Amino acid sequence: MEDFKVATDQMSWVWKHSLESSKSGKCMKCFRSSRCLKFRASRHTKLESYVKDFGSDIISTDGVVLLCRVCEKEIRVDKKFQVTQHLNGLQHKSAEQRKLELNSTEKFLRNYCKQPVPSSATLRRGYLKSIYESKVDFIRTSVADEPIWISMDETTDSMGRFVAHTIVGTLETSLSKSFLLNAECLEKTNSTTISQAFMNSLSLLWPDGVRHAKVLLFVTDGAAYMRKAGSVLQVLFSKMLHLTCAAHAVHRIAEEIRSKFPDVDELISNGKKIFLKSAARVTVFREIATGVPLPPQPILTRWGTWLNAAKYYAEHFVPFSNVVHALDANDAASIREALDLLKRPAVKEDLAFLRAFFDCVPRAIEKSETTGAPLTESINVFETLLEELRKTPGDIGECVRKKCAAIVARNCGYGVLKKVSNVLRGDNTQDGPVGWDP
Repeated sequence: MEDFKVATDQMSWVWKHSLESSKSGKCMKCFRSSRCLKFRASRHTKLESYVKDFGSDIISTDGVVLLCRVCEKEIRVDKKFQVTQHLNGLQHKSAEQRKLELNSTEKFLRNYCKQPVPSSATLRRGYLKSIYESKVDFIRTSVADEPIWISMDETTDSMGRFVAHTIVGTLETSLSKSFLLNAECLEKTNSTTISQAFMNSLSLLWPDGVRHAKVLLFVTDGAAYMRKAGSVLQVLFSKMLHLTCAAHAVHRIAEEIRSKFPDVDELISNGKKIFLKSAARVTVFREIATGVPLPPQPILTRWGTWLNAAKYYAEHFVPFSNVVHALDANDAASIREALDLLKRPAVKEDLAFLRAFFDCVPRAIEKSETTGAPLTESINVFETLLEELRKTPGDIGECVRKKCAAIVARNCGYGVLKKVSNVLRGDNTQDGPVGWDP
């Protein structure tokens, strides 16, 4: 019994001093300082494991001290959860934000503006709200009591959120300024959320009450939910005309044309791939096709670029073919596919057809995107394009004519705007729009 008591006392003493030694940073076996080789080895292993778990770009160690590379401070830890606590703490997060700002916006402003730049938190707290309010007041003053047009479009930001942008401007005989009035995040995209964003924007413009009689024109793209929102809002705004974008309509026609020429579409796609990120092939092209520009790289979301690319291949078919035949077919699949397409007689015929009948589309898009063009000029550009497209022969021409008719039929406000254009041109042979008010 006495031996058992002695053994228990010894174990208690060892346990007590082990705890004390671990807190003081001493070896648990010999109770010497941290210079003990066994202690240093075990601590080094532990710190290295922390670096491996959390990343060497965030923390580092020399075997004795754990250093936070973001905060540039020592992390005093004995347990892994303490490292996690530090990395999730406010001090570490703030240091991360400061590093991010210094590496991007602040660094740019310091280099080029040569002025000290306050932190983003200072800008948000002390400047952003007042600048925003002064800009909104400026828009209200500019609009005053004038009749307005309003345009809305929906897009997605870098985080995948739906954002509706609202632009407003005054309707005048001369060129007037337009303003970005509102940018509002939407839970989802439909006619209801678009209508609500429309009303929110007008409430921002007229905080004392929306002036329904002053909203005369609503411009959107041709999406179904936009057209539905326009028809719903016209109940509240009886004088408002809903018009879908003419350039967007022409893009729909260009998409229809592209779908009828799959071989040309493949040739344009492979021609783009062949010379993309290949300096050696570009050198071969410049040596063989001297003076000929490189094949274009059309972007489907940029209206008319595909038709411009088709025109390029129609004009430079022979030099492009010579270059492709000079390349090694085993080098890339795009070269083999292009060689196969160049052998097909139908490709030449399709390119000639596109150049002959659809060269007018990119030019019409460019003209319709001109800022400050009078209403009569814009209507004339669109009408001239439709007239030229109606002359397209064959089955393809029939499909294009049907597409043009469908687009015009869906744009309910176009007929009214066309009548207004006729009146402004001095054409009195047709009746003006219903409820016409000069």
